[in-house]
Amino acid sequence: MPAPTLNQEQIDSFHLNGFVRVGPVLEESELAPLRAEYDRLFAEAIEAKRIRNLTVADGDGSVAVAAKTQMYQIVQMAERSLVYRKLLYDTRLLDLVQEIIGPNVMVFHDQALFKPARTGGPVFLGTRTTRTGNASRRRWSPAG
Repeated sequence: MPAPTLNQEQIDSFHLNGFVRVGPVLEESELAPLRAEYDRLFAEAIEAKRIRNLTVADGDGSVAVAAKTQMYQIVQMAERSLVYRKLLYDTRLLDLVQEIIGPNVMVFHDQALFKPARTGGPVFLGTRTTRTGNASRRRWSPAG
């Protein structure tokens, strides 16, 4: 599959909204190994309690797995998996990124998120103190 190219409207939309829709970039046959590896890495991390749960303040380890809601995070997927590492060098993806931010792209962090059906929860962003001095928990939701 040839790499899609972006028009100026898509590039402007990215800079305004932080994302862009481009349609299929990878072949359908390339997705099955990525899905299987994703599922394997998350299953191993959950089983070993070596995972972060973004729905709780202290979301590491046993606390993460025992929480009533989950939004699991694995950082540095490309370091854990050759299947995902290859994506860093896929010219179809690199070409799209370069159209937006220019040449000499350097990845310094990657992550994968898993929000389970029925138990997925909002992301915990920390605490803040209100003007009255009360601490409140902040959560991100798509509605704002």
